[in-house]
Amino acid sequence: MVTIIDHRALSRDGLAKAIKDADAGYAVETFASFDDWLVDEDAPQRTSIIIISINAGSDAEDHAREIGALDCLRTHHPSIHVLALGDDEDPDLVVGALACGVQGYLSRGLSVSVVLGAIRLVQSGGVFVPAGSLLRLHQRRSTHPRDPTEEFLTAQQAKVAQKLLTGKANKAIAHELNIHESTVKVHVRNIMRKLQARNRTEVAFKLNTWLQLNRKRDLF
Repeated sequence: MVTIIDHRALSRDGLAKAIKDADAGYAVETFASFDDWLVDEDAPQRTSIIIISINAGSDAEDHAREIGALDCLRTHHPSIHVLALGDDEDPDLVVGALACGVQGYLSRGLSVSVVLGAIRLVQSGGVFVPAGSLLRLHQRRSTHPRDPTEEFLTAQQAKVAQKLLTGKANKAIAHELNIHESTVKVHVRNIMRKLQARNRTEVAFKLNTWLQLNRKRDLF
């Protein structure tokens, strides 16, 4: 069973119809939210693949909810393959989604044949990333991206940043670090400001890029 979770009815119903019409042998069901999927107690047993919508323009609360959903899937339903669905192929969004444990990223501009190919790929253990996103990432890196360490994080901010890299929601970070959730929100805002990041996914992207750059330096 392929499950599509998207709050936009036209988007989820259109994708569901396209997959069914392709006659590729996939049963499809749709939900407006991750919470709706959880309420249906039998849904996890029916589901082998989830396509879940994430949004680059989400506000902090919505974004925390999306990260929490991906974290829940990874922790409590590890056998279910997860594909993130976004509006475009922004490398920041793609890398952020992969950092949260999804097996692939789909943009709404992809053809149904590519979507079906991505589904088959993740079912066989692969990871799907749109070619357009890889090209944009290559172009960006070729211009020597700014090193986030030019503005240092405090020790506590670094701890919060490490949790962000694993896709933790603010509430989970607060619990693990034994601090108030409001304090976590302040740290996240300051981290975003220091890294000149627009959202949490871009924070994850920039931190991952910095870590990769430092690993390369350590080799020489």
